[in-house]
Amino acid sequence: IELAAPGLNKENFKLHLENDILTIAAEVKKEQESKQENFTRREFSYGSFKRSFTLPKSINTEQIVANYENGILNIQLP
Repeated sequence: IELAAPGLNKENFKLHLENDILTIAAEVKKEQESKQENFTRREFSYGSFKRSFTLPKSINTEQIVANYENGILNIQLP
């Protein structure tokens, strides 16, 4: 499984496997603050997604490996 998710860190992802259902979720919260002489500007950005996949019985769930590199989450299902 390959998932394009640019701008995230691998810490943003949560993978959960239960009853042959693999759930991939990510949540990002960004906060930016800029102080000027007469005012302070704060910007907030939130994003999240969640996706579930039913895995076939032939998948060896003990050997699932995930890697996040260059904005792509790659999950290997042996």
